[in-house]
Amino acid sequence: MSNEAADLLVNMQAEASEGHPYVFVSPKRLEKIKERREIGKWTPRSELINNLGRDFSVVRRRAKVADCTIHDLRRSALTNWAEKLPIQVVQQLAGHASMTTTRKYYLAVRSEDIQSASKWVNKILARTYPD
Repeated sequence: MSNEAADLLVNMQAEASEGHPYVFVSPKRLEKIKERREIGKWTPRSELINNLGRDFSVVRRRAKVADCTIHDLRRSALTNWAEKLPIQVVQQLAGHASMTTTRKYYLAVRSEDIQSASKWVNKILARTYPD
């Protein structure tokens, strides 16, 4: 996690209500959970519903962004990092134990990457084998 991301989370926590332990669970949501627990409607099978994905979808639709998930943002970030950073650095930043995971699931090869590589190879070949 970057220092900026860590700072953002620390600031979000600092701005939370006194004694509120969560960043992504609103105080209002936490109160509802506590109420359900107190009246016995919260069981071990109850699930803490994380509304982050739902909230992201609302923001995405309002911004008229194509259908995607928060995880797609992670995938895009890793692909973008791979343009400038060695794969082993991307792997470590992603927190993957295996470089195979990083390559297989996160590093997309885009058409512009192929076009750029093709131009570069042609440039090298033109120097090596001039007309």
